[in-house]
Amino acid sequence: MSKVKITFLIYLLSIYSNAFAYSQYDGWWFNKEQAGSGVSIEIQGETMFVAIYTYDLGIPIWMTSKAKFYTQENTYKGRLLLWNNGAVSFLPIQPRPNDIGVFSIRFTSSNNAIMSYGHEQHPMNVPLTRFMPIIAPGQSDTRIKGWWYDPEYDGWGIFLEANGGTLFGAQYFYMPFLKDKKVLPSWLSFSGPFSKEAKQFSSTSHLWFSGSALGVTPYQSPESQLSEHNIQLKLNSDGTIDMTTGNIKLHLLKFHFN
Repeated sequence: MSKVKITFLIYLLSIYSNAFAYSQYDGWWFNKEQAGSGVSIEIQGETMFVAIYTYDLGIPIWMTSKAKFYTQENTYKGRLLLWNNGAVSFLPIQPRPNDIGVFSIRFTSSNNAIMSYGHEQHPMNVPLTRFMPIIAPGQSDTRIKGWWYDPEYDGWGIFLEANGGTLFGAQYFYMPFLKDKKVLPSWLSFSGPFSKEAKQFSSTSHLWFSGSALGVTPYQSPESQLSEHNIQLKLNSDGTIDMTTGNIKLHLLKFHFN
């Protein structure tokens, strides 16, 4: 192999490793005074993708934002999209994002940040703390950390993080309300033991509702109920994940958004 080809190969490998290297800010974040809402963050290269899971008048909603992350300043600013009208298992509807304002975040340390989101003139400011080091201190399992999706379910997303032998995840999807012929955003969470050598995971899941929007005071804590279906994950040798929830089977790929 020529020196030129070797140099080019090294260059490509460096680009790939930088794009998908894990950032110290990747993972779950929450406000310790307003449990039941939170933020999931992943940075790939110079791009951050984030989702806020919270409530609107007690109804679960989720919003996303994607834009450049300024490493030197540890800051990010982008548009905020609210998702609805997405695909469910028996209604293959295209998801529809709605621009509802702005999102910004400034990391003051590896475990603390200040987030601002919502209306451009009157955004809500929310202090955030990393979630997993509090509930499961220990070493991070980077095999599964970050955003996952199944191309067959456009607009769905799964965020996973394992730390200290515990996995915490959320599934962002849509819930049909056939009476009103609406398909609204919804999400559920799941957690349980997951060792560094584990290749499979199984857990109950919880649907959340009746909470206040993140940042609102006074804050009403949400309620939860067990979902009808357990979550099962199987890690494959090719880096994909098979996920089963009820009669829905998902083949999850790492979400590359950079």
